Amino acid sequence: MNICWGFYPQQEQQMATKRQRDWQRSRVYKWERAHFGEKCPELTLDECRELVSRTAQFYPGFLCPEVTDGRGRRKGGYCRHTNTIKLPRFTRTHWYACHEIAHAIVAQFYDRDGVLAAHGVMFVSVYINVLAKLKISEARALRRSAEYWKVKHI
Repeated sequence: MNICWGFYPQQEQQMATKRQRDWQRSRVYKWERAHFGEKCPELTLDECRELVSRTAQFYPGFLCPEVTDGRGRRKGGYCRHTNTIKLPRFTRTHWYACHEIAHAIVAQFYDRDGVLAAHGVMFVSVYINVLAKLKISEARALRRSAEYWKVKHI
């Protein structure tokens, strides 16, 4: 009986493209709530779409994701396969929309293979940049508060 102790080529390929552990997700969520607060003015779906189109001017080659109504979902999110951002009503705030826009930018420019942690160092750096470029919050204040909450960024 000949037994091969190893991985098949398909398994090795799957292991090589495994996503990094999302080790700072809860830190990012706590930092957002502390920095922006629980009560933020709600935006309309069209205002969220406007945020996405304004972001495109700062990132040449950025394919704007379609922003859709996410009612019926428990949370908002970005889908990299369909390039859509789905936002239920309670998630339509400046910082939440920019959070999902940052996911789209990271997916298109820095993480084409889908291996980076969803809320890792690159994501937080892009997120801070998007918020600062759209003049939603000052970059220096965001970096200081991120460091206070032990959120890593570049």
